[in-house]
Amino acid sequence: MTGSGTVPCRDRDMESIALTSFIDSLVLEMKSTFQDRLQVRQVEGNLMAGTSFSSGCAIDGLGTFEYLSTNYPNTDYVLFYSVSDVGCNCDDNGPSTLAYATPCQIDVLGRPVVGIANFCSCQLSDVDSMSSSDRDMWFYTFLHEVTHALIFSTLLYDLYIVEDASCPSGTSMPTGWCTYEDAGLGSVTIVSDQATYIQTPKVRGWAQNHYGCDEMVGMELDPKDGAHWSGRLADNEYMTGRIKPGACISGLTLALFDDSGWYRANASFAEPLSSGKEEGCDFVNEGIDLNYQRSAGATANLCAVVVWVVVVAMIASRV
Repeated sequence: MTGSGTVPCRDRDMESIALTSFIDSLVLEMKSTFQDRLQVRQVEGNLMAGTSFSSGCAIDGLGTFEYLSTNYPNTDYVLFYSVSDVGCNCDDNGPSTLAYATPCQIDVLGRPVVGIANFCSCQLSDVDSMSSSDRDMWFYTFLHEVTHALIFSTLLYDLYIVEDASCPSGTSMPTGWCTYEDAGLGSVTIVSDQATYIQTPKVRGWAQNHYGCDEMVGMELDPKDGAHWSGRLADNEYMTGRIKPGACISGLTLALFDDSGWYRANASFAEPLSSGKEEGCDFVNEGIDLNYQRSAGATANLCAVVVWVVVVAMIASRV
């Protein structure tokens, strides 16, 4: 790590056999979960992580996560993950964080092809005696954070692409594809009635159908960061700001993957979301939640110290 000096490795950061096994199991389940649900536009040739001898992700206030440039054959996404408590608020009086993730590198289509994720080591002291419900919480937390590194980030919305007859020709995009703005469709997000919404077509259609409210302009986002679904409306969806018991990967987030233009989602794997089902516009409009408290983690200012790093490659099947 550079930029903020050297950060010492703590005893609790060090891997153990139990911790290694626990993290590996989460990574393998995450990989299979995305492979089942997503197809991705294939990278041509090898995926180059980094554009020079070494590259990195700059993390505000923490420095830069560095990785050596490497060619990965038959790979469409590379995730570097680590275990550290730096930036996790472990020693503060406020709530501590479980994990972080962020995109690091994009391709010519704007799609992230390299990301980093960190597990906060101060939260992992009891992996030997962890209950199945706590293990599920960790899985959905990790899945949640990696989803930020794939699509669900304010850093990425303007890069989403769409197939549209209005797309200009002669660009680096595939023929007929461009960003939503270049297609004349406006921005991915819209502000209405003091709330911010994702207004892409499949997200909007899913929300209107699920809640039974054709008036919806899109799906409301968490007002604190614009990178989670509204907890008031989506409750136990895994991309709200809280990971709750019974978390689900609903058609809402799969619709967002589709609308990014980078992925094709398999809706048959969508898990049912009970919150607000066919409750109508009165439920949707009963109040904008300006004070919803989130606890799953942040999306930008991340732990950047690598204690041990493993690469996860090719996390989605290819189109």
